[in-house]
Amino acid sequence: MSRYASTPGLRPHDLRAALKKAPPAPLYFCLGEEPYLIAQALDLLRAGTVGPDDVFNYQRFDAGEASITDMLTAVDTLPAFAERRLVVIAHADALLAEAQAALLAALDTLSSTTCLAITAAKADQRRRLFIRLNQHATVVNCQPLLERELPGWLAAQAAALELQLEPDAAHALIEQTGSSLHALVNELEKLKLHAGGNSRAGRTVITLDALQAVASRERDRSIFELTDAVGQRRCAAALSIVRRLLDQGEQPVGITVMLTRHLRRLWLAKAARDAGASPADLSRRLAVAPRYAETLSRQVAGFTADELRQGLAHCLTADAQLKGGRLPKDQVVDGLILELCGKLPGPLMVTP
Repeated sequence: MSRYASTPGLRPHDLRAALKKAPPAPLYFCLGEEPYLIAQALDLLRAGTVGPDDVFNYQRFDAGEASITDMLTAVDTLPAFAERRLVVIAHADALLAEAQAALLAALDTLSSTTCLAITAAKADQRRRLFIRLNQHATVVNCQPLLERELPGWLAAQAAALELQLEPDAAHALIEQTGSSLHALVNELEKLKLHAGGNSRAGRTVITLDALQAVASRERDRSIFELTDAVGQRRCAAALSIVRRLLDQGEQPVGITVMLTRHLRRLWLAKAARDAGASPADLSRRLAVAPRYAETLSRQVAGFTADELRQGLAHCLTADAQLKGGRLPKDQVVDGLILELCGKLPGPLMVTP
């Protein structure tokens, strides 16, 4: 994850604010491996330059399919009955060296009426085109979000939908939905359609209760009950909840991911608590809601640091077994629960 943190540039939700304050820049470079963020950045650029309904002044090319001649012709074309036009060249990392050189040369004579957006999943920093883009374009960071970035990103998406998430509701939404940006936005759109509640500064306020009323209640409740049961080492309850989740169609790998995330946070909370951190400190350090930080603070009292390290190792073993082992998947998950709750003297899983 650390390689994503060093990527320069605006995040797409920062781009939204920038386009409200100033006209679009002539050149944008959307760099990263998160397709949702690239799509979001391009949608924002289209809305801020030509509008979503202007088909005459918008052209998009896939660098792996279109010819460089067609791309450069579009870049040089004047807008029709508008101040500017937007040209998108997607997947520029697929361009051959000769095409990259031609595009680089075109940047020197880019028309003031053209906004050019270039995207790439990865950029070879030895290539002159990408060196130029990093130095002179407005870079939009479309790498996958770090876990600590999710709350801020979610708040920005909610604000764009005229919603305001209470901290506990935001944390719960991330916990129950995971880190899929597309899934998180889908849940926000459901809240926009179905959630009632108070209004604050023109936005509908979403509380934890409102979220739980709209979301798929039984599954969400089961997820929280599971992490609570494991955190309290209530083995019978945890096994019962796992069975309910499996019956509801939850995948064993997904259950393991949720448990791994919770164990990791417990391990971090243990280290911080042993160093004298309060629940309020944990909330800030782990970027979680205060109520959840209090839960973590209570649960870590029942574990030693070694037990939490061993628990994370059990989670990794279970994940490997689910993806390539020989044991039935429900048995792997049950074994993981027994290990995390301290009911087995040694590992149950067989290494693939």
